[in-house]
Amino acid sequence: MRDYNNLNWPDGPFGAEFRPFGKPSKMLASVAVEWAESASGPVPVCTSVVYLRVKPAQTLQVDESSLAIGFRTSVVESTAGVADQVSAFDRCLVGARRHATILAGHILEDDLDRLDQTSHRRLPGVAGVREAWADRSVKGRGLATMVDTGFDLDGLPPPLDVPLASHPVSVPATPAEITQVAQQGLQRCLAIGLMAAVHADRMTWADTFRVTAAVANAAWDMFDAEARHALAA
Repeated sequence: MRDYNNLNWPDGPFGAEFRPFGKPSKMLASVAVEWAESASGPVPVCTSVVYLRVKPAQTLQVDESSLAIGFRTSVVESTAGVADQVSAFDRCLVGARRHATILAGHILEDDLDRLDQTSHRRLPGVAGVREAWADRSVKGRGLATMVDTGFDLDGLPPPLDVPLASHPVSVPATPAEITQVAQQGLQRCLAIGLMAAVHADRMTWADTFRVTAAVANAAWDMFDAEARHALAA
């Protein structure tokens, strides 16, 4: 499993340093899963979580150059890595549900059902989010508000350069393919988070928000290094 991560916190979901921004912040978390089809069933090739800093009762004007994001994106390098991939993402769900004020996904219930089917053990993060997702209008005490950008958006949101819908991918076979899948998964996850932030009146922007540029700015040291390594090989 290849992991791209700028979150400076422990792998466990309740670590005291569970913050991507260095100090206590209100956060919106978005999650996304990219799937491939195989002979044995669907494979969660890429899982992503993005954290955005938000302010209560305030709409922030954001752009690609100034937006700070915390993220973790993981890509399986073969189907043998699926169990580790699912377990790591489940821990992300546990943490996001407890520590974010808003949790967003795109038609997320389908992803949660498929994740459950790929695992041979109970997934507490998947189970907890799925239970809350079924009635997103009711916010549990101490838990995030849930937003599904496939169903809950109002009106015509400001445009993005990346679609919210998932598209089938293949299990990557080369370092370059791994990097490409990771970039695309992270871009879609950020797009979901931005749309949820607009829905919650926490963010807005002028013209088309270039998600691809925002990801390039946030992860240049990871994806650019991967690309150089692939060319050298």
